[in-house]
Amino acid sequence: MDQIMAYMKMQFDPTRFVIQERFKFWTTMQRPPGESIQELTGRIRSTHTSIADVLDETLRMRFICSVNNEAILKALFKMKADELDYTIAILVAIQTEDPAKVVKETVYGPKSVPALAIAQKPS
Repeated sequence: MDQIMAYMKMQFDPTRFVIQERFKFWTTMQRPPGESIQELTGRIRSTHTSIADVLDETLRMRFICSVNNEAILKALFKMKADELDYTIAILVAIQTEDPAKVVKETVYGPKSVPALAIAQKPS
């Protein structure tokens, strides 16, 4: 009976999928254009599995690696690691991104098209 139990445990052990889950978590989460910080954090938080032992650090790093905004990254990189948890990283990102959008819209107008995209547009 012990052999059967050991075989069944080996076949149906959920920990065998930890590496696969972590691989998906770290490689598939990119921030698409137009996605807000709040939407990104919701997607990140909803995808965590089997990483509860280091959840805050993992979520913080997944979030930072998903952010594709230079101003936000600069603000996050200036902070000390022991002061920067997942929640603070989100707040810093929101506080940095919102003013950057306002400045961009003020300078270039709402929903502006970058000059490079206009220059490359076929005639």
